[in-house]
Amino acid sequence: MSARSMAVVQARLRELRQTFDEGFARAEAEQDAEPILLLGLHVGMSRFAVPIADLAGVHPCSKIAPLPTGPEGLLGLAGVRGRLYAVYALGALLGVDASAEAPRWLLLAKGAESVAFAVSDVDAHLRAKGTELRPFDGARGGYVGWLLEQGARRLGVLDVRSLLSTIEQRTPVGRRAR
Repeated sequence: MSARSMAVVQARLRELRQTFDEGFARAEAEQDAEPILLLGLHVGMSRFAVPIADLAGVHPCSKIAPLPTGPEGLLGLAGVRGRLYAVYALGALLGVDASAEAPRWLLLAKGAESVAFAVSDVDAHLRAKGTELRPFDGARGGYVGWLLEQGARRLGVLDVRSLLSTIEQRTPVGRRAR
């Protein structure tokens, strides 16, 4: 074998080793990345997703006791497992007309807040890779933090902390949930 042929073989061997090693590195990185779990939901005619990690639970909506006054979007109080929650119409917070739909589900916000979001339809359990989420701002009052793109599916992913912050700002200091 000539020196030139040997050099070509060695270059090809280096290339194959590098490709082989990179393949394992990509597979390891992809394996380490946990999928992001989301709930798909309908609010009026719009579809959104909410990260499951931001929720303390999802419960059927039973009776909501209306209050005589309250901030915009507050439907009333509901008891879930011995605890009272201030129930907000998610559509009202997002500026989406969902008034014709009776709430069927309560999404309990994770954290110290006793807040639940009322929605009419939870329709999907989604698993997303980090590469399928794109930062997104300026939509629905800043409540959509990311855009989920999975093939033809495009959903705004709600930022629960932003929703809770708005509720806190709208609630008089003496009436905040503890």
